[in-house]
Order: sequence, then C-alpha cells, then structure tokens
Amino acid sequence: MDIRVGRIESVGRPGDKSADKTGTLEARVLATRAPRRRGCGTPRGGVDRRDGTEERDPINGRVLVLLVPDAGKLPEGFEDGQWRVFLRFARR
Repeated sequence: MDIRVGRIESVGRPGDKSADKTGTLEARVLATRAPRRRGCGTPRGGVDRRDGTEERDPINGRVLVLLVPDAGKLPEGFEDGQWRVFLRFARR
C-alpha cells in the first residue's frame, strides 16, 4: 500500500485521455429509472417516422445515471459508443 499525504501532481505534459492502467473509474449513482416503454403500433396520425435502427431498452433493465468526478479519465470516443462499460459494485 502506498500512502501519500499532501503531495501534488508534478508539472508536465497533460495526462493521457485514456482510462488509467487498471481500467477502473469510480463513479457515483445519481438516479435510477425504469427502461423506456416500447411503443406498440403506429401513432395516431398513421405515419410511423421511426427508421427501426434505434436499439430498444430491455424490458427487465434499469437505467443508471452516473457521475464521474474527473471527466478527464474518460477515454476518447466514449460518447460515440466505442467502449463497453462493466460495473462492479462495492459497499462503502
């Protein structure tokens, strides 16, 4: 175990925008909600404008809203869906 008290980051080049070496990132759960409901049939106007490419939420899923305190640790392309995310829960 390495304990450092009062040490600041050294001055130098900005850090790499990828996740740290272990690939872990701590986040806080802000909210949870049920998945979006699936529409059935065409809308009242009779015109279905959906193109069918949108992925639907699983019926038994939950939507988590997470807060990552240091967004600089998120990898490039995270918003574009180029990364998979695995969750591991630990009690406080």
